[in-house]
Amino acid sequence: MLLRLELLLSLVSLSSAFLWELLGGIGGGLGGGGGYAPPPPPMYPPPPPPCQAPPPYYPPPQPMPPPPPPKYYPPPPQYSAPQPMPYAEPPPPPPPQYAAPQPVSYAESPPPYLTAGSYKKRHRTKRSAELIGTSSDIQCNSKELEKVMKKVMTEDETESRTNLNDALRGRGTPMAVFCTSSPFTFTLSQVTEFCVVEDVRVTCYVFSF
Repeated sequence: MLLRLELLLSLVSLSSAFLWELLGGIGGGLGGGGGYAPPPPPMYPPPPPPCQAPPPYYPPPQPMPPPPPPKYYPPPPQYSAPQPMPYAEPPPPPPPQYAAPQPVSYAESPPPYLTAGSYKKRHRTKRSAELIGTSSDIQCNSKELEKVMKKVMTEDETESRTNLNDALRGRGTPMAVFCTSSPFTFTLSQVTEFCVVEDVRVTCYVFSF
């Protein structure tokens, strides 16, 4: 009990001392100021806001160039598989060809009224006969025509034919003249004058129409 009393007294003393000091401080302040509170400190304007740098300049974006036109790529060529060739039968072999027989070449074609016959056989008969004027001799039926032929004939076919044509040109009857180095067979028909003269190398035939 005593302990509690002592503790209470100590607390009262401590609180009294604290109050006393507090009141003394307040009284001194009031006495120095004539009883008025000191004026408040002056008010200063707020500092200006810091300068801000202008915003950076950004150029307007350039328009994008138009896209290039799409390139044309032709489609790849289409290859079709080759079709099998239809089987075709081989053509029949051509018929055998035979060359036409070539006619025997003479220096000059005989007159159309000559046909086949045996000149050599009749020529041998002429050797044994004697021509006198116009006769029926199978080789010459005009002695005058025979003389002219023997006179102008040479050993050349072309020259003999030319000479005979020149010598017989003045006669009124047209004459056919043919000379060759290879005597041929013939048959005379429907002529008025004819003569065949054989030389060493040339045989000439003269006929009148």
